[in-house]
Amino acid sequence: MKTLIFYSKAGGGHQKAAEIIATGLIQEGAQVKLKNGFDILDEGNFDFAPFAYRLLIGPLYFLWIIIVWLQKSFAGFFLLGICYQIGKLFLYKKFEKFILEYKPQNVISTYYFFGQLARQISEKNNLDLKITTVVTDPFSPEKVWFADKKGQYLVYTKAALDLALSHGLKTSQLNVVGPIVGFEAVDNQKLKSLQKEINLDFKKPLVLVLGGGEGMQKGTQILKEVLNSKLDIQLIMVCGRNQKLYDKCSSIIEKLQARSKVKLYKFVDFVPELIAISKVVVSKAGPGAVFEVLKQNKPLILCEYIWPQEKGVVSFVEENNLGVFKPSVEELIKEISLILSNKKVIKKIDIEQVGFDLSSGLETSLKALI
Repeated sequence: MKTLIFYSKAGGGHQKAAEIIATGLIQEGAQVKLKNGFDILDEGNFDFAPFAYRLLIGPLYFLWIIIVWLQKSFAGFFLLGICYQIGKLFLYKKFEKFILEYKPQNVISTYYFFGQLARQISEKNNLDLKITTVVTDPFSPEKVWFADKKGQYLVYTKAALDLALSHGLKTSQLNVVGPIVGFEAVDNQKLKSLQKEINLDFKKPLVLVLGGGEGMQKGTQILKEVLNSKLDIQLIMVCGRNQKLYDKCSSIIEKLQARSKVKLYKFVDFVPELIAISKVVVSKAGPGAVFEVLKQNKPLILCEYIWPQEKGVVSFVEENNLGVFKPSVEELIKEISLILSNKKVIKKIDIEQVGFDLSSGLETSLKALI
């Protein structure tokens, strides 16, 4: 089966899910092309989606809140329509040309915009396409995800299913598959190689700070507080694609002469290995990173999330005693200290015990997609 998979770099979860699905389909014998929908011809052009995403979850967060509230109102209907038409203006011809030349039977999107676009192209050209949108927001996806009223959808949870039904979809269009997360066994040899590369003192507790694809907004504040605290720890901080955050953190490390205590990374593809060597993980509430931490059963401290889509992740973690949420950096530092001194134990519950199977998401998804 010839399959096109479209993703966006607006948040690491969209791309990661697309890559996992692509690998699974190829192993099943499918012919797959994986494409960034905003740079479909691989021209290396400016990718507006992650740029806008970084602005909206950072310095323009107030604007993000306004947009979300407008989506929930009657005005949201017009707002979403305008945004779609603007995107379509730039992408439609490229999408149409690519789809007509590749001639897929199956189109999969892990970003809400591309399914609707593929639907219009399919209907205009009388194509027989199976179009599926994989909803990567696990608990509280916005209405915009369900714009393709004729398409198929894979959702991670019953909560997402209920929201989809409330937005007018039919049960026949929806499959609850569980989170699509890659869980390859951590290779011990790879771990040893990583420890050598990191070159920190592993006799001391290692704390990992994860901020997803765009880095942690509180990253510099957390770094300063940790280095100025009495915590005798080693720190790994992942800044993602956020070059500005990386540069600021680099400057702080140099200023405080902390290169022997901190290892700084940009975007990495070995997060599971970093989690495996860590004593405690501090993370933004991005579902991909959170599910990987929970799968490895590490103490988890959440410190920020994007409202509203990641609010459900925070609630899920807290309600099931899978970790804690500490938005205050001061409280966060105290929490790390308490955990490492064994004065407080975050009750580590196997996530499967709360009825949430992380191991079957890909397998279930492939059955629905093939």
